[in-house]
Amino acid sequence: METNEMSDFALAGLGSRYVPVAQIGAGCAGRWFKAEDALYGGFVAVKVLLRDWVDDYEDWRPLLMNQARLQVRLSHPDGHSNVVRFIDLRALDDGIGVVMELVDGPSLHKRMGPRNKPNEISLAEFSDFMSQTCCGLQFAHDRMVIHRDIKPANLMINSDGKVKIVGWELVENFHADGPIVSFAGTIPYMPPEVVHLEWMSREERMHSGGVDQRADLYSLGATMYHVLTLELPFDADCTRGLLIEIEGGVRDRHWRKLEERHIETRLAQIVLKVMAKGPDDRHQSADELQRALQAFQVDCGRR
Repeated sequence: METNEMSDFALAGLGSRYVPVAQIGAGCAGRWFKAEDALYGGFVAVKVLLRDWVDDYEDWRPLLMNQARLQVRLSHPDGHSNVVRFIDLRALDDGIGVVMELVDGPSLHKRMGPRNKPNEISLAEFSDFMSQTCCGLQFAHDRMVIHRDIKPANLMINSDGKVKIVGWELVENFHADGPIVSFAGTIPYMPPEVVHLEWMSREERMHSGGVDQRADLYSLGATMYHVLTLELPFDADCTRGLLIEIEGGVRDRHWRKLEERHIETRLAQIVLKVMAKGPDDRHQSADELQRALQAFQVDCGRR
């Protein structure tokens, strides 16, 4: 790796323990590297964010610190096989490094085929991947942690077919410090109750009741729809238009698109239920959604 990457690691407090091997991704919250753990051996994934890289470093830094704090809760003492494992946090004034388990496989988004082509993910794989995701989410929700950014790109599939939920930068602790009232997530997978917060004043948000674990379930439903149809559930020419579309909820065209893809009625019902506009009309827990998916799988196996 080049000298500048070594310097980046030093600025983030990663020192000599973690040696960068290759950059594997980049986004608004920093750059991802594959790195070697010089102390214990093996490879890890390291997210590095430096002050010089972004104008809003002071906004992102506490988010990453909060991510690490809550992920410790999900990783220790035993963790969960469907939640990517947190390993280490290094933080200096001018940089921060979050060290995670390295997943040896692609994201669900990369596994999906191109639009208007036959789906490259079989129905059996789909049901298995979604069921595993439910397991990981239930584990987090039982510990009062909500992910807030479930989408195909944040579901990694390792070489053994194990789903690992990644992308915990927006993670929040619900029922702890008051209602969750921030407008956060990836808009095409964002639930209506989060979209609705965008139109509210701060005072209105605080009296709205906020969002809870059912927001994650909606985002998983939008993910399911995207995987099955290879199309986003909502689309518009501008962000405002997209938000209005989402707030309007699912429509007849969503049924028709699932039918066009020859998705069985019972599975379509599961997907559109978890994408219901009102949280009370959805599956109420990841466990409940998983049970519905498993019942569908059993029925398919009997045919």
